[in-house]
Amino acid sequence: MSEAHLSEKEIQAFAIDQAHSPVHWTTHVNQCITCQHSVATYKLIFHEIKQQPAVAFDFDLAKLVVAQLPKPKAIGSSVLLMVLSWLTFLALSFGAVCYVLRGQFFNFIVTEPLINLLIVISASLLFLGLLLDVWMKFQEKIKVIDHIKLQH
Repeated sequence: MSEAHLSEKEIQAFAIDQAHSPVHWTTHVNQCITCQHSVATYKLIFHEIKQQPAVAFDFDLAKLVVAQLPKPKAIGSSVLLMVLSWLTFLALSFGAVCYVLRGQFFNFIVTEPLINLLIVISASLLFLGLLLDVWMKFQEKIKVIDHIKLQH
């Protein structure tokens, strides 16, 4: 008999499945009375656990939990309509300004190309920055919505 006893984990594994246990465990348990008692105790515990009736609630737990979750706000065509409305408003405003200032606007474009280039670059960068900000906020909202959907 070896002096070192099996660990609790090894004894439990042996009690559950003796046939597939390592040979040195079987040899030790056959020669060690202390480990034999531990194995017998675990076998009794495992047998009694299997005899326990399955736990069942007399109410629908999932239904109660889902009822307490916040309801997601529906987003739909109203967001698209708002975006299209703003784009239409901006396009019409730009067109109206160009129409009213058509004489001065076209003279300015022809006579000051460097200033025009700076204005176009600045406006483009500002527009791209605003577009990026809107896109990032949109992605955050989509992540929240997806998280809520996964919880259901």
